[in-house]
Amino acid sequence: MPLASRGRDCNNLTTDMPGTRARAKTSEPRPHQARRVRSHAKILGKAARMMRERGLAGASVNDVMGAAGLTRGGFYAHFPDKDEMVAEALDRAFEEAMQQLITSIPEEGEAWLERAIGRYLSERHVDSPGTGCAVPALGADVSRSAPTVKRAFQRGVASMFAAMEKKLATDEGREHSIALLSTWVGALTLARAVHDRAMAREILDVAKRATKKRGSSK
Repeated sequence: MPLASRGRDCNNLTTDMPGTRARAKTSEPRPHQARRVRSHAKILGKAARMMRERGLAGASVNDVMGAAGLTRGGFYAHFPDKDEMVAEALDRAFEEAMQQLITSIPEEGEAWLERAIGRYLSERHVDSPGTGCAVPALGADVSRSAPTVKRAFQRGVASMFAAMEKKLATDEGREHSIALLSTWVGALTLARAVHDRAMAREILDVAKRATKKRGSSK
């Protein structure tokens, strides 16, 4: 065989090697992968909201998949079990809480605290558990859940403490952030649980004054 022909054949072999084809294919966009990513995000969004509205037991796989417009059979293409879905949905819920409480409020120090108190301890937050903070909505449920779920919840709480500490910008920022979130969660939980609207408002107002006073004393 002429040398030139052998060169062309070698070039063809190099181009057609399985590994080369695989690399070429992975660099191309795959529509089914994009659909899977969108479906996964939709499932997490529906699960995060449903869990906060109904609790962990009330957010069944069937209900979450149905709300996402998908069948139960497709669930295991995304998660090995419900605990993993819950853990990822908790990550999503805490991301939303960080957006509402931290990212969307540009101020720091007492100016941030004033706005954050008004936003967290509001009647709107009381009435909207599905889009609110996951801590009062799911804390009790998570305490009885699998380690995977507890770890996700802990990550979320730790991220909130760290972000609040940075926003407070004081020497006792971490202690203050823990005290604040604990007070807010307790007040919101009570305000949601009582039947009387006037008592719910009273609980929120007292918690607002208490946390503002603590902030002004730093």
